[in-house]
Amino acid sequence: THKDVERFMKRYFLATKTVGNLTRIFCAAIETEFNKPLRLKFLSFKKSENVYPFSIELNRLYVQNRKVLTENPVNIIKLFFISHIKNIDIHPRTLRLITRLTKLINSEVRYDFKANQMFLDILTSKRDSTRTLRIMNESNILGKFIPEFQKIVCLMQFDMYHSYTVDEHTIFTISNLHSLKNGKFKSFAPLASEVILEIGSYRCLFVAMLLHDIAKGKKGDHSVNGSIVASTICPRLGLSNDETEIVKWLVLHHLLLSKTAFRYELGDPKTIKDFVKKVKNVERLKLLLVLTVADIKGVGPEIWNDWKGSLISDLYLKSLDILERKHSSKTKIENVQTNKELFKINLSKNGINNEVIDKYTNNFYENYWKIFNLQTIINHFYIFKKMLDEEKKYQIHLSNESDLQATELIVIAPDHHGLFSLISGLVAASGYDVVSAKIITRSDGYALDTFFIQNKEKKPISDDFSRKKLIKTITSGLEGNFNIEKALNMKWEEIPARFRAVQAPTRIIVDNKTSENFTILDIKCKNAPGVLYKITKTLTSLGLQINTATVSTYGDRVVDIFYLKNAFGLKVDDETTIAKIKKSILKQLEEINFTEQKLNS
Repeated sequence: THKDVERFMKRYFLATKTVGNLTRIFCAAIETEFNKPLRLKFLSFKKSENVYPFSIELNRLYVQNRKVLTENPVNIIKLFFISHIKNIDIHPRTLRLITRLTKLINSEVRYDFKANQMFLDILTSKRDSTRTLRIMNESNILGKFIPEFQKIVCLMQFDMYHSYTVDEHTIFTISNLHSLKNGKFKSFAPLASEVILEIGSYRCLFVAMLLHDIAKGKKGDHSVNGSIVASTICPRLGLSNDETEIVKWLVLHHLLLSKTAFRYELGDPKTIKDFVKKVKNVERLKLLLVLTVADIKGVGPEIWNDWKGSLISDLYLKSLDILERKHSSKTKIENVQTNKELFKINLSKNGINNEVIDKYTNNFYENYWKIFNLQTIINHFYIFKKMLDEEKKYQIHLSNESDLQATELIVIAPDHHGLFSLISGLVAASGYDVVSAKIITRSDGYALDTFFIQNKEKKPISDDFSRKKLIKTITSGLEGNFNIEKALNMKWEEIPARFRAVQAPTRIIVDNKTSENFTILDIKCKNAPGVLYKITKTLTSLGLQINTATVSTYGDRVVDIFYLKNAFGLKVDDETTIAKIKKSILKQLEEINFTEQKLNS
């Protein structure tokens, strides 16, 4: 079972951590001895530093008499504090001594006012605290001082999404906060890099970052459990009641922004309204943005991409707008009308006949003008115009822009019930992943389907050969000359057997509360070529209309969110249909989990 593997891997990582720690001390000791004659020739500037009750030996903090630590164990925390604040390495012999004295860190030390103050100063100081925290972790002092942290030391997360053990991930996220603050992440996270300089409480931010995954490995929701842990640790560290409440809220909701941005339709005002209701104020929104970016960036080297960044920024800015200006619903309606009017003005200026403009705009339902921005709406018009001018039945368009690290694929075609499923199957058969999709149906029977797609490296499709090949495949598919099932089976066989054999639990949730007009279907399952195609084909066969689809990939698992209506344009709220949806999709997804056996038989 997963728990057995996690237990085994934890023991393995703890053993290798000990070996690594001893090796580092051993190498530092050799280096110290090796450089001894050379360094004694010079008077070190560090000699003048006040490091009481310690001394400095060869530019390193040194404990001459172990009684300094044994008679007052708070000095163990003080050693790391002075090392961090004055930027002086700890002597390898002293580190070796500390690893033997970890039992001295008892409840008396843990609740000592000065010890907690020093630890909080290390964590929240202007200098990046991660090197000091890492040494404290390696010497087992961090886990002794915060026993809850000990439980996540060397704890592996059993998936192909997280690259690091929980303690390592936590320390990386703290490093990421410093990188955001120092402007090192401006190139890919400009908004968070700006916002971190505006927040009021760095203490809350850094403590919440330290504690955000503190309850991983425990039974139950780690966010809820982590918030409970925070309620005891924060006062101990010296945080006020107000600060403790902020940290508790941040730990409880540390996944709220990313889950909302990646899963739900940000063009739906209710999504933003519900999010803002939970956040309540600008300060918490700013803290949550920074925490989220640092967390995602700390999961693994390839997890962050500009597509995710754009979704997070979009949700942040829309929420900030509501919190700061408190827009009324009336103002929002005027904004939608203005968007439509701006479109008309733009086309008129470019010589398009007003009659043509009116006929075009009347073919779209009101939600169209809410979902897309002005430039995208203008682009749609010219793609549609090109199709009519060239007397084509359909139009396939691939964007050239790659700002979002995803290629925009637009297909305009006469609408039929399986069109969206067909296109998603053709994209998967071509070896690409759909990260988001929107389906627009016009009143004249045309569909405008937008897909944001990436290659397996999470990058846009940039080379001409691949782009032409994709357009050719979609063209063949639209004309009924492409065997999707056969192509998907070939893609499946290309995946190494060990990945094909991975089993993943399936979870299906039907949600009728989050959206006012749509039923939201939330599916978590194994990631496999064409999984979106299989699900959408099933939904289509059940007579359901798909309005939007969002796909989030987490290593070997995928979360698909669909906004649905029934054949009459209403929410799917009868229990019989809901049960039928779940049963049909489960059947399809079981086939994916057992395809390995089929291929081998």
